[in-house]
Amino acid sequence: KADYKRFADWSRRDTPPLSVGDQVWLSTRNLPSTRPTKKLDHRCVGPFPIEAVINPVAYRLTLPCSMQPAYPLRQTEPSPPEQRDGDSALEYKVASIWDSHWVKGRLQYLIEWKGYGP
Repeated sequence: KADYKRFADWSRRDTPPLSVGDQVWLSTRNLPSTRPTKKLDHRCVGPFPIEAVINPVAYRLTLPCSMQPAYPLRQTEPSPPEQRDGDSALEYKVASIWDSHWVKGRLQYLIEWKGYGP
């Protein structure tokens, strides 16, 4: 029995802690598409808020009227946290550009930053 359990759990992933109000992306694998081929289709749509938790592996999402509202956890992905802009501790202003040269087909710059370095 332990071998059966190990084999069954091999491809399973841990369920992320999602609750009502969290944003999730919905996989387009089983959704109809107007794109000419599946290769050109979006992989996910959203993000959509979770309206209700039906059971630990199914959620009801707030979706447009043309789509069914309930989807299993396997077809959703948690939305990444929003990036904060203006974090001045990690940003520096350019004082001057001293030099530039090509390295392996890419242009690299030698830059003097304001408030950084000797």
